[in-house]
Amino acid sequence: MRPIPAVLVFAWGAAEAVLFFVVADVPITLMTARSGFRTGLIAALWATGGALLGGALLYLWAGADAGGVDRLLDLVPAVSAGQIAAVRQQMAEEWITATLAGGFRGDPYKLHAAAAGAQGLSLLPFLAISAIARLSRFLCSAALSQALTWVLRRFGRARWAPPLIGIFWIGFYAWYWTWMPW
Repeated sequence: MRPIPAVLVFAWGAAEAVLFFVVADVPITLMTARSGFRTGLIAALWATGGALLGGALLYLWAGADAGGVDRLLDLVPAVSAGQIAAVRQQMAEEWITATLAGGFRGDPYKLHAAAAGAQGLSLLPFLAISAIARLSRFLCSAALSQALTWVLRRFGRARWAPPLIGIFWIGFYAWYWTWMPW
């Protein structure tokens, strides 16, 4: 992977972990469709590194000012005070399961990082579980992108993969931002 895409996906992962509201899976799936699974794997690793940096920053910030972080997170599109409270409750009950499952349920990682910091969970174990959670989600996205590309290649239409993935993400966010409480 060239340096500019690596920096982009790292920064995207970090931004998503703090305040950005479009998942790093978007560039990962597009890079995979365009350049193959190896590129998607590398992009997933870079995005995970960015997510850990952003998650650590939000964790520290929430540890110092949980109320301020909650008020800011409530301004993020498709994040509500109810969702923030629900994730905080899940983290209080079983933070490992909540962190691992959150990304697959549609709970923004930033809510888990903020809850972990506000609740004073140990940072290093939280980041270790976060690494597993983020990387597994990103790798699933890359694998799905690669599978679509492989199917399209069998029909001589591999060039269709990036535009179809782009259409998928536009449709997904149109649905997600409509469905999720604000």
